[in-house]
Amino acid sequence: MKPSLHLSMDADPALPDPDADSDRVDLRSLVQHLWRRRWVAIGAAVAGAALAFSASSLVTPRYTARASVMLDARSVQVLSSDNVLSELNLNNPLLDTEAAVLRSNLLLERVVQSLAPEELALLDPSMAPVDPGWSDWLFGSQAAEPVAEEIANGEDRQMRRLVNALRQSITVYREGQSYVISVSVETENAALSTDIANTLIDEYIGSQIESRTAAVSGAATFLSGRVDEMRGTVEAAESAVEQFKIEQLALDGMSLDTMSQQLLGLSTQLALSRADLSAAQATSSQIEQVIAEKGIEAASELLSSAFVLSLRERLSEAQRQDADLATQLGPEHPDRQRLRASIALVTKDLADEVRKIVAQLKNDVAVGELRVKSLQDSVADLESRVADVSRASLELRQLEREATAVRGSYELMLSRLNETQSSQQFQRADARVVEKAVVPGAPSAPRTSLFTALGGATGLSLGVLALFLLEMTIVGYARKADVERATGLSVLGILPRGRWQTPRQMLQAMADHPYQSFTEQVRNLRTTLALRSTRSLRSGVFGGQSVLITSSIPGEGKTSTAIAFAHVEALAGKSVVLVDFDARRSNLASELGYAEGRGDLAACLRGICTVEDAVQRPEGLRFSLLTTLRPDPGLVDETTPERITALFDALKARFQVVVVDSPPVLVVSDTLLIARHVDAVVVLVKQGTTRRQALRDALKRLGETSARPAGLVISIVDPHDVDEAYGVNGSYEIRT
Repeated sequence: MKPSLHLSMDADPALPDPDADSDRVDLRSLVQHLWRRRWVAIGAAVAGAALAFSASSLVTPRYTARASVMLDARSVQVLSSDNVLSELNLNNPLLDTEAAVLRSNLLLERVVQSLAPEELALLDPSMAPVDPGWSDWLFGSQAAEPVAEEIANGEDRQMRRLVNALRQSITVYREGQSYVISVSVETENAALSTDIANTLIDEYIGSQIESRTAAVSGAATFLSGRVDEMRGTVEAAESAVEQFKIEQLALDGMSLDTMSQQLLGLSTQLALSRADLSAAQATSSQIEQVIAEKGIEAASELLSSAFVLSLRERLSEAQRQDADLATQLGPEHPDRQRLRASIALVTKDLADEVRKIVAQLKNDVAVGELRVKSLQDSVADLESRVADVSRASLELRQLEREATAVRGSYELMLSRLNETQSSQQFQRADARVVEKAVVPGAPSAPRTSLFTALGGATGLSLGVLALFLLEMTIVGYARKADVERATGLSVLGILPRGRWQTPRQMLQAMADHPYQSFTEQVRNLRTTLALRSTRSLRSGVFGGQSVLITSSIPGEGKTSTAIAFAHVEALAGKSVVLVDFDARRSNLASELGYAEGRGDLAACLRGICTVEDAVQRPEGLRFSLLTTLRPDPGLVDETTPERITALFDALKARFQVVVVDSPPVLVVSDTLLIARHVDAVVVLVKQGTTRRQALRDALKRLGETSARPAGLVISIVDPHDVDEAYGVNGSYEIRT
């Protein structure tokens, strides 16, 4: 027996630590993986765009018309007085209120009444064709529940229906922080949208003018009634004043004004009389005092009478002459006697005249006293009468004040009435139209382009999200580094997914394209195992090489891999035999044309035939085949280890390479028995499918049998992942 060649991984120093970077996420690799599957996201985007386009195309086009009004804080001041209606104090609450008024049912009813019957027919929901919705298809058509309050009148029901439809088609909004309020109307008819928008704005402006006109008219009516009422009040107040004056004049004989004037005149006369009396009394007293002390002649000097002055001059002249004569003549001289007689006569006349003047002064004083007394009595009597009249005129003054107050209110009310009647013809709305609605040239909804783009973006987002979730939630291993990091074993090859269905189709594809990616990866696996075989030969171990290809669970491509590996080894000029130990569900006999001859694998292991009798080379194959003709579940259990060893020794003696296709490790225990007799064990890991725990359990079970795997092979891999793993930017395949 030739010594067996056992390939061990113990000498491989490049194995990574299974726990190293276990939590690291390779973003670049993740992005590249998503990019390779970009057609899935692009397909989702195209599907979303097509779905959105189809859905929007089925929607009835709707047209939007827009009109705008501006609330104007400026006013036209024609009259100088205050307005009957105050101007708007524009602020945010007021603007919101006006926007709400534009949506009120009262204003919408006016719009409905202004529209033509044919326009109302387009707006009325009851006139529209009824299409069953998706809820009707699912749950059946259901009658609408009656409202809480039934409207008996048909016209009221129609008005309510039209107002609701109109409200649903209207959007009122404020243009930013400006005073402009826009009304947008969306219906299925372009002209109808325009008419509704313009009519709504016109009715809004008209309602403001009507409201202001009605308010001013009401104020004018109120003022007219009030003026008529106050006119009678003013007349009554003035009549009461005049009547009181007439009654007072009849009672007192004169008015208070006349009495006051008379009292003023008498008071003036009394003052003058008192002054004259005081002067006369002073003069009389002074003269009497001078007469008593110095005589009448001395008193004459105080008098200013012309006669007294002439007498004094005569007396003075006579005394001067007598003095002149006294220097020349004696007292007895006749001239002096005549002068003395003349002086005595003048003195006597002067004394008489002074006595007359003094008597006259005394008489004047007596008369003055009588006059003053009379004037005092008259003034006192008149003052008493004035006081009585003044006390009686308090009521008159009160009546006059009332009349004045009523007259002022009447004049103010009359002036306000005139201004109100003038302003009644000059009323303007608080808002003005700044933009009229025009007929839209294109529908505003549905926005097919926007919906298509949105559908495409949504589909693309969902596609990318699906790819990302699929990548992040993958149950197995997606990349080579993940497998090596988790198991501590080297990945010997990455086999891309092929488009064949049977082993024959695979072999035909490999023959047609001998340098395709799948074939090259199988060659890479073969080369890796061959290099390790060379290291073993240098150590002095000789003999054929046996390779067992298995997996942890079914469906991971181990049979296809075994066939491809045998085919590539045969292409290299080696003698190769493929041994199918999957006796429970083997179908290679039928697939590859293993004919029923002198024996099969079961007969060989039971000693019924020799290896030479059981091994066949089906037509079209480059390698030999040893399999069972029919399922034989108990074949390995009934075979002793010595017979299996003898089988492999015989095969190695005849063939350079023995490829063993075994059952999955976790499903059938036959693999654990066979793995002890082969030189190398290769475990397949299906990309993204083989569960991590399943692979760990399979490797553990193989390790317990001292059959450490030579390495792992990732099977059924996305071809793009193979390109990424080896940095392939284009096809390196040689076309034949």
